[in-house]
Amino acid sequence: MAILRLALIVAAAWTFSALAGSHAFAAPNRISLADALQALARRGHLSILFRPETVSGITAEQPGKSVSPEAGLEAVLRGTGLRAKRIAPRSFVIERVEQGKAESIGHASTIEVERAVHPSAPSSIVVTALRRPTLLLDTPVSMVVLGGDEWRRFAGRTNADVVKLAPSLAISSPGSGLDRMSLRGVFSAGEPSVGLYYGNVPVLGPSGSSSDPGLMTPNLLLVDVERIEVLRGPQGTLYGAGSLAGTMRVLFRQPELDANSGSVDASVSLVEGGGTGFDASTVVNMVVAPDRAALRAVAYRRREAGFVDNVPLRKSDIGTRDDVGARLSLMWEPEVDWFLSLEGAYQETDFDDFGSSSGDLGTYRTGREVRLPFSSRFWMVSGIVRGALGRADMELSASRYRWVPRRSLDFTRVLEDLRGDQHACAGYFGRLPEIGCSTGELADFGNYLDSVTPAVLDQPLRVTGTSAELRVSGSGKLDWTTGLFFNRRIDSGESSAHRVDGEGMIDGETPAQSLRRFSGALRQFAAFGDLTWHVTDLLDITAGGRYFRYRRYASGESLWRNPATELYGSDAPVSYGYSTRGTAGRIRLDFHPGADWLIYGEVAQGFRPGGVNIIPGLPSEAAVYRGDRIVSRELGSRLSLARDAVQISGALFRQTWSDMEVSAITNNGAFAIISNLGNARIDGVELGLDARAGEHFEARVQTTYLDARLTSNQLSEIAQATGRRGDRLPYVAPLIVSSVLTGRWNLDEGMRLTVGLYGHYTGRHYSRSDRGDIRAMRLGGGGSIDLRASLELAGHSLSVGVSNLTGSHERVWAADTVFAPRTVTRIQPRTVSVGLSSRF
Repeated sequence: MAILRLALIVAAAWTFSALAGSHAFAAPNRISLADALQALARRGHLSILFRPETVSGITAEQPGKSVSPEAGLEAVLRGTGLRAKRIAPRSFVIERVEQGKAESIGHASTIEVERAVHPSAPSSIVVTALRRPTLLLDTPVSMVVLGGDEWRRFAGRTNADVVKLAPSLAISSPGSGLDRMSLRGVFSAGEPSVGLYYGNVPVLGPSGSSSDPGLMTPNLLLVDVERIEVLRGPQGTLYGAGSLAGTMRVLFRQPELDANSGSVDASVSLVEGGGTGFDASTVVNMVVAPDRAALRAVAYRRREAGFVDNVPLRKSDIGTRDDVGARLSLMWEPEVDWFLSLEGAYQETDFDDFGSSSGDLGTYRTGREVRLPFSSRFWMVSGIVRGALGRADMELSASRYRWVPRRSLDFTRVLEDLRGDQHACAGYFGRLPEIGCSTGELADFGNYLDSVTPAVLDQPLRVTGTSAELRVSGSGKLDWTTGLFFNRRIDSGESSAHRVDGEGMIDGETPAQSLRRFSGALRQFAAFGDLTWHVTDLLDITAGGRYFRYRRYASGESLWRNPATELYGSDAPVSYGYSTRGTAGRIRLDFHPGADWLIYGEVAQGFRPGGVNIIPGLPSEAAVYRGDRIVSRELGSRLSLARDAVQISGALFRQTWSDMEVSAITNNGAFAIISNLGNARIDGVELGLDARAGEHFEARVQTTYLDARLTSNQLSEIAQATGRRGDRLPYVAPLIVSSVLTGRWNLDEGMRLTVGLYGHYTGRHYSRSDRGDIRAMRLGGGGSIDLRASLELAGHSLSVGVSNLTGSHERVWAADTVFAPRTVTRIQPRTVSVGLSSRF
């Protein structure tokens, strides 16, 4: 008992001394900084984003109940070496203050009202994929994020450059200025399957003669970029029907309100066996009213050198692309929680020819007897008003764009394939197709074909898009977003067939063989909502839905009929209408086993509207095609290890694709149309790894594996690519790998050396599902390595780059169709560039 009493006395004395000591060394009203920030967020219905290691071990005074959230945020951060960046009216991100800045700030406010910056750790990147700011590590979306600094080091300029850094995203280029985007193997004709946003502006191409808006994509040069987000998987709830397979968002830098600044960049490049290119751009940021208003202007000019030789026309280095453009943006913040943003952009793009080669003539040689130039003019204006309405955030955006492209298609093979065709011959002589022709008439018909070939289709097009969206959101125990969306697209164009002269250009002295005109309009209205319930600290449940309504009209007429190809016998104008309405939804569970680990599971739907084929005399049952759908089931995770030194992300998914919109062709092979045919299943795995080794090295690896197969027979007389159940989908690579290794060293006298090595590999795949088809062509099966190095000193830098360091000849697109017989597009040969830049 004596021993027990002694033990109790010692324990009581130790407990008393510990309690006394704790009260002696800790202020009674101090709590952990993380708890203080969370309390402020709950009280003020704010979104305060921070990484646990950023605030680890830091305490703060418990904010009083009478303190406003903004004042409380400033109070708890004072003296911590941290500050809050305002990234939206009621959203902040907590980040460390650099030592130099900390000394200059002194006793200045710890709340900075300026554009978001990217902390060095990838998991601390702020993204807006969910239409509200979130940290990348806490974002339950399979996505690739490219920061502005990374994009600048890579010397990226086009959407095709994004493909090198974002596996799952693919772009096929069947002609000059033609760029079809696809994600996760959802490659098909019709409306775009990937939504493309420049800021808040959704853009897409004209329907054209083939009712295929997804064939062409407005391709602004990506200069002065803040961030690029590639969202993989259906995004129909928040981004609409254009995001059947995913969304690509390009966010340009916005005006900075606190300082004047600018930059000048210039470079020259030389393509091995090709021409010489150049790239020049300038950016000016001017403060109009300190901390209230600023302007930002961007101007650029660029030439991408050609490298293909046309053998019959004796032309060298064709495929040159020239771009010139400018952007101007205005930012005005009349109040802390309100701002207005206005932006305008203009760009001219010209290709001298299609830089493809012929499969049987050599690596970079073509036997095409026609020139296929392309030109376009693009205008875009947009405005955003964003602010706080009580405990909610409101954003109203409106935009309008106009794109005026002029494209050319090789029409020679279409006409040549009609030689000896009884139906085409009968049409030429004005008789019913079933009557046919005599031997002499077939000879006369052949002479006519000789007189009109080689030939091209000249297609001037125009599309105008107007969009408006109202979105309201809030945060707390429930994070919610709701809104309304309206879009109207009007397009028009014409298609005329012409014989070419000895230079391969349209013969101005020979009248057109035919002329068709067409026009169309699409109206879209949608209401959407998304709700996240934070059930516990470990579990979130999200549900979202979108109601949509589409109305589409199209009309066309033949002003003069092509006697060889237009066999339907109708010159009268035709018009059709299409309308549909429905819903798309998603449900997701997010589980947080720890502060650095996220696991999520989601079921999401994607929808794409159908449309109208405008060909005079086309049977009515082939004139209208239906919309298609995707249901995606996905399990994903994000994990940060070793205090953000290593980040791992991954996703497993299965997508079921029904009523696929596919490219088809009329029985005579002269007209491309869209039809519904077949179903497919796409299984895939996406893995990402970001790692830092010490102060000098960083590495990133992104890998995508796809198993995309038909689940029903795709057999038809008009489909351009037929297949049977179990066949792989065309133009879908089974494996894509992207890697980046970056090294940085601080040299003497403030000089900094950065070296980056970029690798990209695409697995072997084919242009048709039926690999036994003699028209099936191989793609991929190789890769490329790019090298970039820069030396920076006092705001100036010298850069050297080598693209395709190993001299790869990888095929990036190939086809054997009537409009592109045995045509191959290859990766650009080895290219050396030297650049200078200055920032002030």
